[in-house]
Amino acid sequence: MRGLIICGCPGIGKTSIAGRHNCIDLESSLFSNDVDGDPLDPNIWVPRYCEVAKDLARQGYTVLTSTHKRVIETFEQKKESDTMPKVIFCPRVEMKDEWIKRLKERYTKIPSEKNRRAYEYVLRHFDDVKLLGGSLLPCFSPIDICYDLDDCIYEITNIAYDPFLKTLSWAEFCKYEEYHRDLCVNPITTELYFRRIEK
Repeated sequence: MRGLIICGCPGIGKTSIAGRHNCIDLESSLFSNDVDGDPLDPNIWVPRYCEVAKDLARQGYTVLTSTHKRVIETFEQKKESDTMPKVIFCPRVEMKDEWIKRLKERYTKIPSEKNRRAYEYVLRHFDDVKLLGGSLLPCFSPIDICYDLDDCIYEITNIAYDPFLKTLSWAEFCKYEEYHRDLCVNPITTELYFRRIEK
C-alpha cells in the first residue's frame, strides 16, 4: 500500500478528487473548531489532525490536508519511525491573481461557508506560498492553472516511492528530472521542487 500525504492549498481540487483513487479530503475545520463552531487552540487540534492524516496514509490512502502553517511545521518534525511521504501542492507565486480570481468565481457560483473560507484564505495568505519553497517538505507547484490533479498525484506517488530516486542527491535529482522531462511524450504541466528531509 502506497500511502501519501499532500498538503494542498485551497483551490487545488481536494474536494473534487476526494473519494476517487483512494483519496481522502481531510477537512481541517472539522478539527479546528469545537462543537459550537468556536476556534480551538492550534496546539490542541493540529497534532490530532496530523496524526489522523498519518494513520490514514499508513492504511494506503492519499490524504489531502490543509497547508495551515502549524500543520506544515508538525509534518516537518519527522521521527525516525515516520517514513510516510509528505508533499506540499500549491500554485506558483506568479499565479496569484489568476488563483484568487478562480476562488472568487467559485464562491460567487457556490456561496458555501467552505468556499468563503477558501477565498478569504488566499486573499490573506497567498504570499505565504513563497515561504513554502523553503520548506523541508517537497513542493509540487502547477505551472498552469489548467492541470490534471489525478495525473499529478500519480506522478508524485511514483516519485515518492521510486527506490532509485531516493538514492539521488539534490543536484543529481535536478539533472535526472530535467532529463526525464525532456524524454516525456506527454509531460504533466508541473514543476517539482524536491528537498530531502534531513534526519
